[in-house]
Amino acid sequence: MRPRQLASVVLLALAPSLVLADRRLDEVEEGIEAGDCEIEAGFERSRVRGRMRQRENAVTLACGIGWGSELTLAAGRERAGTQRVDVRALELKLPLLPRRERAVGWALEAALADERSAGRSWRRNEYALLLEATVTPRPDWLAEVKLGWARELHPRADRTVFALGVEHALSETWEARAELEGDDREPASAALELRWIFVEDFYVTLGFGKRLGGDRERLWGLTLGIEF
Repeated sequence: MRPRQLASVVLLALAPSLVLADRRLDEVEEGIEAGDCEIEAGFERSRVRGRMRQRENAVTLACGIGWGSELTLAAGRERAGTQRVDVRALELKLPLLPRRERAVGWALEAALADERSAGRSWRRNEYALLLEATVTPRPDWLAEVKLGWARELHPRADRTVFALGVEHALSETWEARAELEGDDREPASAALELRWIFVEDFYVTLGFGKRLGGDRERLWGLTLGIEF
């Protein structure tokens, strides 16, 4: 993943691995309540044959702010050799139609991201607007589709972005997720993730992914999280 692509990853997912799966599956009827928060720390490593390894670290804080809405703050850093790019992002998620069991729920996500290269000041890098559709065919299953638009400011370019995901609660302490995400300018990425809730409200997620075209980039990531 090139340094400039980190902002797109933060905007689309706002986390390097399995995001809010337990809350989504548990809160089909009520949605996220005001004051419910989750914080995650993620570490990701990627490698393309013949190129330098790249490392990404990210911290994400997401909180319910009332009426089923959620505000997320994220900060990340990517390193590739001596190159470094810092990214910070803000996302607001607004429910349009609450999700009910076996009925589609709709939500709107708006996000923006800033970036800073080593030795430079922060600058606005990207805006994004996405429509999300989710459905829970059974209490232990969740499927979601995201489709939207993102505008990169340096250089000026528009992209159509998408994400497809399926989550399944294997047991009370184990969850799995399969995901495909990308845009109309870069090859899509596929990922498989496994989440272990080892203590109530504490969890760890391990994920493996691969970019589907071109250089066949491979990556793995680890996320630690807590809900409070």
